[in-house]
Amino acid sequence: MPTVKLTISKKFDRNEKENLALELTSIVAKEIGKPESVTQAIVEDDACVSFGGNFLAPSAFLAVMSIGGLNQEVCKRLSAAICALLGRYGVSGQRIYINFSEKKAAEWGWNSNTF
Repeated sequence: MPTVKLTISKKFDRNEKENLALELTSIVAKEIGKPESVTQAIVEDDACVSFGGNFLAPSAFLAVMSIGGLNQEVCKRLSAAICALLGRYGVSGQRIYINFSEKKAAEWGWNSNTF
């Protein structure tokens, strides 16, 4: 049930987006300690993103949500791993914001029900 949603100003082709989604899935599942089989990654590219009033340098926003597993140490490791990953795609860690959000099981819907 962990989900990571990336909104990024860079444009990617379909193959690049799929690879990025798989890399995010792997990182999030590993750091939170949940199986990849239930981890979701969404990549929204070519977004109009202003960071400090600058549209030219690439920037990104990520929302990472999970039922459990998002303590301070995990969030720090996720931040480092995600920034390193996006750095390989040309996005400086100084232009990345990540919002970590832990949810209650009753706040997460799945398969016509909630967890």
